[in-house]
Amino acid sequence: MIRLTQCGWLANRITTVMAIGFFAIGLVSTALQAAAPTVTHLYPWGLQQGTTEEISVKGSWTKWPLEVAGEFPAGLKIKSLETAGQLSVETSTEVRAGVYHFRLFDGEGATKVIPLIVGAVPEFREKEPNGKPGEGNKIALPAVINGQLKESADVDIFLVDLAEGETLSLLFVANNILGVAMDAIIQVCDSRGFVLAQNDDERGLDPQLSYTAKRTSMVQVRIFAFPEATNSSIAFSSNADYIYRLTATTKRLLDFCLPLSVSAESMDLQLQGAGFTNESLQWTGTVEMPYVSFA
Repeated sequence: MIRLTQCGWLANRITTVMAIGFFAIGLVSTALQAAAPTVTHLYPWGLQQGTTEEISVKGSWTKWPLEVAGEFPAGLKIKSLETAGQLSVETSTEVRAGVYHFRLFDGEGATKVIPLIVGAVPEFREKEPNGKPGEGNKIALPAVINGQLKESADVDIFLVDLAEGETLSLLFVANNILGVAMDAIIQVCDSRGFVLAQNDDERGLDPQLSYTAKRTSMVQVRIFAFPEATNSSIAFSSNADYIYRLTATTKRLLDFCLPLSVSAESMDLQLQGAGFTNESLQWTGTVEMPYVSFA
């Protein structure tokens, strides 16, 4: 009887261990099957209307290519390329400038909603090195600059020629709209590096400023950042996810209209932004806006 009891106890132990083992294997298998794709950022995070761009995707997935889901207007097409982490984005000239959203998905799940900005002016990708005096990228206006503060204590500098009395407007998009965890600062400096104008948090954590040149000269547009969540360090911050879009123009920059909402009836819209002084535009259901906007 004693031997039978011992055998029974041993059998129960073996059965319990096997059950735990199968349960653990099941959990691992379930975890592997439930690994939905993720996306941390795109680069660049947009393109000009009427162009086609190959855009890099950073994140995680078990198998590429991923499928694309979104409600797009006619003329906007997004598809995964064979190369892992690469998207082809095509826009026609009929696609309106603005923010569009989509997801990438596979059989395991879908990413969070991903913003994509379609702009109205030529686009430019920064070229490194451009962080020290004399290294800045020369740009022709108007332009949207696609940049990334990824190197240690990274600073980006862009060079712009201004005539006396000309106003340079700069609008930065990263934390706002794109959700990038950075707190950026824009400075307009003279050729010696002295700060002529600076802005930090005009739109949430994103900067925006306008500077009027007092004389014909070349100015430096300098960009650097701190982390969105403050810490004890006193240093510039950088990260591969610090992707931004900077609209730079000497044209009028439409910021917003008043009132902020309209009905189907015709009404006058008060235009607000750099270069606008007591101007209005009649709303009749559709309006062509001959101005550079945030996109």
